[in-house]
Amino acid sequence: MTSETDHWGDEAPKKALAAIDGDPNLVEQLQSLLGEAGHVFKCHNEGIWSEPGGYKDYYAGRLAEFITERSDLTHQLLKTENRLIKMLTYRALEMQKDATAKKATVRDLYCLNDGVTANPSGRSRRPSRSGTTK
Repeated sequence: MTSETDHWGDEAPKKALAAIDGDPNLVEQLQSLLGEAGHVFKCHNEGIWSEPGGYKDYYAGRLAEFITERSDLTHQLLKTENRLIKMLTYRALEMQKDATAKKATVRDLYCLNDGVTANPSGRSRRPSRSGTTK
């Protein structure tokens, strides 16, 4: 069960995003994405959350796509009191900066197609349950 101070479960990001103004469809998509990220962080981390090409990059890269479409979203996400949302938003901004410097998209730079992530060196990897890469 998720408590009010629990920032990591799948329900906490959903509740935090309920305060975002705007398109209900966008809020629903963000709640789905960040709810899944919260669940993965809390229950399936297996030590590969923050390594290059891990789950953090995958979810931040997906979030970066939303931020690219709606620049006002960054401010709204950072205003939430949820640590997971803030962590992924800052990482999404870093990824956007890297992609801009290399004249690429976040999706291409980090190989975010079909659930496969990559570290910035370009070596493709898919996070697995065992904590190793496939």
